[in-house]
Amino acid sequence: FSSRRIVRPLKRLSERISRIPVGPNMPRMESDYSDSELHSIALTFNRFLDELESYVRREQSLLNLASHELRTPIAVMSGALEIIESRDQLSEKDRATLLRVRRSCDEMRDNVNILLKLARRKSEDRVHEIIEVSPIARQVISDLKFSLKDADRVNLNVVSELRVNADPAIVGMLLRNIIQNAVQHTKRDIQVAVSERFVEIEDRGTGLSADQQAILMRQKSLSNDGSALSGLGLYIVTLMAERLDWLLEITQTNENGTKIRLSPR
Repeated sequence: FSSRRIVRPLKRLSERISRIPVGPNMPRMESDYSDSELHSIALTFNRFLDELESYVRREQSLLNLASHELRTPIAVMSGALEIIESRDQLSEKDRATLLRVRRSCDEMRDNVNILLKLARRKSEDRVHEIIEVSPIARQVISDLKFSLKDADRVNLNVVSELRVNADPAIVGMLLRNIIQNAVQHTKRDIQVAVSERFVEIEDRGTGLSADQQAILMRQKSLSNDGSALSGLGLYIVTLMAERLDWLLEITQTNENGTKIRLSPR
């Protein structure tokens, strides 16, 4: 009987904490405890919620500011390109160069939009549709061959079609980041295989470092001191795979190269 009386206030405190929903406006706990220790715990927990909400509001303000500051220059560049094109005073070589600028500008716009979506984690922003992955992979490889040196080493092999319900822009960005990383850090051919169950990107490089593997496997995050900043691209890859609900696996990484598998769940 004494044990139950002692435990009852702790159990009530635990139940109140567990009932608090996670969100931008979290209700505060009641602090009507006769025991000074439990009263102090409730007050401290409420202060923690105050600080957490303040942090979320600051982060949201920063995202809104970044959304404006990043999108506005891209919109200005796109408008300037349209004006130059409308004048129709360019040579054939200049048109080709302008087309490259246009594609890079569009890619930058898409990347910024996706990164902001990933940062906000808003499910309502997602665009889900039934898509085939091989045409997206083919377009990504074609764009990389046009804009990136040595990207002609990338070969696509479609064993069977992979159809998924996903955001095509995020799928394209995910594939682009992994393939582009392989092109930039290896010298030999890169194989991209699409089958009905997964996509594999295989290179013939020297393999991933222990830190790179840890970041891809979400065993290591970017530290506050910036020591893992070089892994930002890999970290973004994990965020995109998580948003798509795709399993990302390193099925091989050694002196013979690296093989990364993406499997829709």
